[in-house]
Amino acid sequence: MTLDQYLITGILLLTLFLFILNKWRYDLVAMFALVVATLLGLVKQTDMFSGFGHPAVITVAAILIISHALQYSGALEIVTNWLRRFAKHPSLQLFLLTGLVAICSGFMNNVGALALFLPVTIALAKRRKKHPGSMLMPVSFASLLGGTVTLIGTPPNIIISAYREQYVGSPFTMFDFTPLGLAVTLIGVVYLAFIGWRFLPKRDVNETTVESLATASEYMTELRIPADNKFIDRSLYRILKLCEGEEIQILSIIRGHRRILAPTQYEILHENDILVVEGQPDAIQQLLDDADLQMVDAKVDTQTLTSEDVSIIEVVVGPDSIMIGRSAVGLNLSSNYGINLMAISRRGQSIRQRLHRTILRAGDVLLLQTGEEGLGQRLEYLGCLPLATRHISLGKTRKMWTTIGIFAVAILVTSLTHLSSSLTFTAAVGALVMTKIVNLRDLYNSVEWPIIVLLGAMIPVGGALESTGTTKLIANAIIDVSHGAPIYVLLAILVVISMLLSDVINNAATAVIMAPIGASIAATLGYPIEAFLMAVCIGSSCTFLSPIGHQSNLLVMSPGGYRFSDYARMGVWLDILVVLIAVPVIMWWWM
Repeated sequence: MTLDQYLITGILLLTLFLFILNKWRYDLVAMFALVVATLLGLVKQTDMFSGFGHPAVITVAAILIISHALQYSGALEIVTNWLRRFAKHPSLQLFLLTGLVAICSGFMNNVGALALFLPVTIALAKRRKKHPGSMLMPVSFASLLGGTVTLIGTPPNIIISAYREQYVGSPFTMFDFTPLGLAVTLIGVVYLAFIGWRFLPKRDVNETTVESLATASEYMTELRIPADNKFIDRSLYRILKLCEGEEIQILSIIRGHRRILAPTQYEILHENDILVVEGQPDAIQQLLDDADLQMVDAKVDTQTLTSEDVSIIEVVVGPDSIMIGRSAVGLNLSSNYGINLMAISRRGQSIRQRLHRTILRAGDVLLLQTGEEGLGQRLEYLGCLPLATRHISLGKTRKMWTTIGIFAVAILVTSLTHLSSSLTFTAAVGALVMTKIVNLRDLYNSVEWPIIVLLGAMIPVGGALESTGTTKLIANAIIDVSHGAPIYVLLAILVVISMLLSDVINNAATAVIMAPIGASIAATLGYPIEAFLMAVCIGSSCTFLSPIGHQSNLLVMSPGGYRFSDYARMGVWLDILVVLIAVPVIMWWWM
């Protein structure tokens, strides 16, 4: 091995270790790898940011924007309402549910498809008097399977298509992935609906992800604003300033016969207003003293915290939420959004101590008290997904048929012409903006920037693996280990390695790392490059052994009450099925 090969191999191994360690976000790790590779001269300075203009990156960004528009168009709500009719036979209902999720995932972002069906899945489970955990993981896995069916279904497909263009001169077309993806998805959905869910642990339907609201009343009390108090005719902001740094929040204001629930910081206080507060006893006493308030001798019933206009709702923190890495205090949830945080559930464990200073993570389930008006827009802005079937329109209902029409035209143009997918889908985004279906705020908010940064950084690093001859070195090592084994063994090895990598690092990063290795094996042995790229593609997309491999798996962890090991209980058999199906289909179609 040359010095450059040692250096790039060291960078690759360190990057993989940091991905697995999961202490820093994957986009930061990828940028670190790119900077180090550039400083060591493995990536030219002029090529350092070339990945951000790569067609695969542009296509992924465009698809994320289009998926966002589709998600909020209202089109799929019709489908989910139809699904509720099939509640008599559990396996049939789960088959239809997972099938619909897979179909949607073939044409939109996997997480977006899952988000649409999260509340429906939980409602169906409750209607059957089953724990949501019996259905959520199959739905998550179905969203991953469905992404393998088309070019735009998942980022690995787009990346693999770009690599084929680099090696052969033409990319994969829209439906080149369909024979393999459809075979895997059909068998996978049948397994999930009729067999797979039986491997999941049986839990009581009464188990909940968040503690009962009854526990909240232990720390609630009422405080009256007496006559001549200095806060009369002042905004609530003045009292909220006194609460900063304390474990206390103001849930509502009682004014005569009127209740103002989830009050904002701009609410003007009147004489004899009663503040309903929640917090630790010492914090409440401190507020009494500082604000010169009076304790009201009454116990607060948690039923008073809901009304026709204000309600309690469970939401899950999405993978691109602005809440990630911040606390309720840091976000000023109550004053900025009119939202009170009541409880947090993380991986099935309820958090109540120092609740408002707890740093939030993707997948956390939050119990919120808030007003109904504008709830959908606030949840969309915060990046939270509701876990109940409520009449919440997440954002405005977009022009449904216009959105579908623009998307369909883009698919047809990509399929029937020689125009690149990056061009056609970018044009589709332009059409969505021109028709005001997507505004500028949505345009930027709907892009998962960590994914874009990851791809933009890892593509030049992947290029360095090739330019230094390291990919050929790794390919030869795999060939040597296989000892002249048949082609189907090599394909199976590539699928399995890609699967295992995707279970611990982002699947897009897996595709960037493994695609050049697969191409090098094919070139060395004289086999069609497409077969080996497809093996990498299907392996990268099938992330069934852990919750950290894909955002869809992480999102269902807390609502489903899953443990880390539960994923492998159902996923290992699905992995085996995928290998057994994928290898023969690849050989039949691409060899």
